[in-house]
Amino acid sequence: MRRALPSLTILAAFAVAGASTAASAIERDGWRLLGVPGVKESDIRWQDDDTMQVISDSSVAFYYREVMPQTGTLSWRWQVMDAGVQTDLRTPGEDDRPVALHLWFPKDDDSGSLFGWAASLLGYPPVGRAITYVWGGEEPRGTAFVNPHLADSQGMIVVLQTTAASENGWAEETVDFAADYERYFGHPSPKPTHIAISGDSDDLGGRRSARIADLRFGEPDLEQ
Repeated sequence: MRRALPSLTILAAFAVAGASTAASAIERDGWRLLGVPGVKESDIRWQDDDTMQVISDSSVAFYYREVMPQTGTLSWRWQVMDAGVQTDLRTPGEDDRPVALHLWFPKDDDSGSLFGWAASLLGYPPVGRAITYVWGGEEPRGTAFVNPHLADSQGMIVVLQTTAASENGWAEETVDFAADYERYFGHPSPKPTHIAISGDSDDLGGRRSARIADLRFGEPDLEQ
């Protein structure tokens, strides 16, 4: 994904509804597709078997929705069929990836708008920080680093699967996003308000494809 902040800014046209109960599935209704102006859109859509298909072909796009405030964990399963070439997730212009899941959190006293100074003028939501969970790159699972597309302390990228893991089929994930937020940003976590899925191959080109399914909020594991 390109360095320019406007390519992230367009994510802010978020839509409606969500699920609020523990272990609640994130419903299909309310999801919308957003592309990056001037760049071919990736094909991100729901399939008949309730999996989300993410196909990028020298393209980028985000599939997003607003969710009711949640605590606890987020679980899902995903699979990468075409991983593409190895990329450097830390370097803008070289950070393509087959699929990523993003959680956005509200502003607090220490965070400005995630979407820049024009956010309020454009009617964007008051999003302050982001955690992006990625399948891609070559760094080990669990590696976390500052999102190079955002201002310091506004966004973190967490590697959950490397490009090489695409040979292993479906992978199941559960993240304790509240614990991650406090670990990375040094503050107790607010409840996330938005979720998005992205497919990204606009920098290095080529085809990447993935699927994601069973997005579900649940209770934290208190024994961890």
